[in-house]
Amino acid sequence: SLAIALVVPPGQLSMASGAGQAFEAMFDRLGVAWMTPVMCVLLIVGALATVITWILGPSRALFEVAREGYLPKFMARANSHGVPSRILFIQAGITSTLALAILFMPNISGAFWYLMAQSAIMYMTMYTLMFLAALKMRSRYPLRPRPFSVPGGTLGMGAVCVIGIISAVTAQLCGLIPPESVRSHGVGAGFLYSGMLLAVTGFFAAIPLWLVARRRRAQRREAEFLRSRRRTERISARSRS
Repeated sequence: SLAIALVVPPGQLSMASGAGQAFEAMFDRLGVAWMTPVMCVLLIVGALATVITWILGPSRALFEVAREGYLPKFMARANSHGVPSRILFIQAGITSTLALAILFMPNISGAFWYLMAQSAIMYMTMYTLMFLAALKMRSRYPLRPRPFSVPGGTLGMGAVCVIGIISAVTAQLCGLIPPESVRSHGVGAGFLYSGMLLAVTGFFAAIPLWLVARRRRAQRREAEFLRSRRRTERISARSRS
């Protein structure tokens, strides 16, 4: 992004096609303007290739979570090829719904920037939780063997996690700042932009917390049922004896 901003004049920079503009400016200067469409085609091929990891990767993770009982049972089933197709359909529906943000933004560039910022903020939320979990697990189980250890012991682990958390939170705060294409439409458009980011992030962050609490309640009920059943069996055995 920084390289694109250095090549393309700020007044001409488009949020949605900045990469193509940067290649066009550089290839025109080098006298090989015909390379611009070639590079754009290669960008499209690369984007399609990353779709496999961006879509199937999270779906496989959710599939494992569903198999552990934290998600509804119908999400813990795969098709004949081992692909969690049901989760993929749900993921497609959620992504399509988020893409409707284009209807609420004042222009295409603002909508594109919103979707990029939304994905980045949610990603940074996940990384923040991962760093916090790493700190908790290291302090709770300091002697457990691990395939990889951060140099420096507990101090090194803490430094890496704190730096990671600060970086992730800083990126989230920067993502809340509306771009110029949104601010130019007034204060209300900026508040709508930031409000939508916070609302969507809060909604999706609350879902796993609710699922974990729901799973723990079910585990407590199951444990209480087993204890009650064992007490009943002991009483029955004593009465028979």
